[in-house]
Amino acid sequence: MTTFNNERLKTARLLAGLSLRQLEEALGSKVTHNSINKYEKGLMQPETGTILKLAEALHVTPAYFFEVNNIELGEIRFRKQSSLT
Repeated sequence: MTTFNNERLKTARLLAGLSLRQLEEALGSKVTHNSINKYEKGLMQPETGTILKLAEALHVTPAYFFEVNNIELGEIRFRKQSSLT
């Protein structure tokens, strides 16, 4: 079973340009800013209905919150010291 990715919630909120209180207002004050903060920190897991409301307010799909952030770094190449100025 996939789990809620709290980092994706914070990323979506910041990309939308919303503060915790502004997101609370966008949700019609049905979820407090304290709860949203706990979701972002991974201290609480939102219920299904809350995830749907968050997705709608942040203009993302509900599946967005369950994707994993993967960043792969390739081989690191350095220039020869003699060619540096």
